[in-house]
Amino acid sequence: MAEWQTRLTQNQLPARACGFDSRSGHHDGRHEWRPDRRLASANSRSAIRAITTLGAVSRQQIEEQLQKNSQQLESARADLEVTAKQLASFAEDAEELRVRAIVADDLRAEVEHREADRHRELFQRHHDKVQETIARLEAEQDELLDRWQADG
Repeated sequence: MAEWQTRLTQNQLPARACGFDSRSGHHDGRHEWRPDRRLASANSRSAIRAITTLGAVSRQQIEEQLQKNSQQLESARADLEVTAKQLASFAEDAEELRVRAIVADDLRAEVEHREADRHRELFQRHHDKVQETIARLEAEQDELLDRWQADG
């Protein structure tokens, strides 16, 4: 059974969440919008409070980020290990089918070779992306450790 698409999203966002702030219909453009001074001062007070407690929270946040980064790094390394094995298998299959396509001189064998080579290329790209992710996570970890040491 086919599902019907609707024009509206399932969870609509308010217009202001997207940055659209329409003016009321009676606005003539002569008066500029001014923020409420009470709101501005409340925001200033909370910002000052946040800055004064930043030292204690910052170290805890860094430790949490380090833990999260460590878990992501462990997962990415496990993914790299699996991907490397799969890539080796796909490369071996692609090479075998390449030789078979040359020897058989058959269109079907050539198509199988192209398909196997395409899968090998896809896994090679995935393998490269996982390596890039590991390098990025290691750089983030180094930065977090530097910040953690500087705060200590």
